[in-house]
Amino acid sequence: GELEVVKEIHKKLSSEKRENSEQQNDDATMEDELENGHVVVEKSKMPFLMLGLDLPPPPLFKDVMEKNIIPQ
Repeated sequence: GELEVVKEIHKKLSSEKRENSEQQNDDATMEDELENGHVVVEKSKMPFLMLGLDLPPPPLFKDVMEKNIIPQ
């Protein structure tokens, strides 16, 4: 799948952020950059893999308080 990441950066820091991001994140693809007043919005898409795991069954026994679960 793909995850869309949206970052909002205040305009004061945007020039510093752009310089740093160009030096460090050359391979990161910024899809869209908009200026809305004092905020710069950056959107990027990041691919990811998801591993589905089965959850273990709930424990059978609880303590006297009914809060702490006794592992088995």
